[in-house]
Amino acid sequence: MSEDITVNVLIADAWLECIDGVVSGLRAAGLRDITVLAEVGLVQGVAREDALANLEQVPGVSAVERSREVRVLPPGSEPR
Repeated sequence: MSEDITVNVLIADAWLECIDGVVSGLRAAGLRDITVLAEVGLVQGVAREDALANLEQVPGVSAVERSREVRVLPPGSEPR
């Protein structure tokens, strides 16, 4: 069984004016819990790992990447 992962989807510049249609396509391809940052052409959401290829095929999608978690230590903390 495929696991859920958080992904960042970059929207091609030529498609920014119709980003709502691209988001609809992403939803149909399996993306959920969607956050749209239209100003920068980025959509973030959760999908099954086996749906990544479907997300990449949606018209207007430039790239699909797994989201990475970055942790910053509090000031004065020692790295482990």
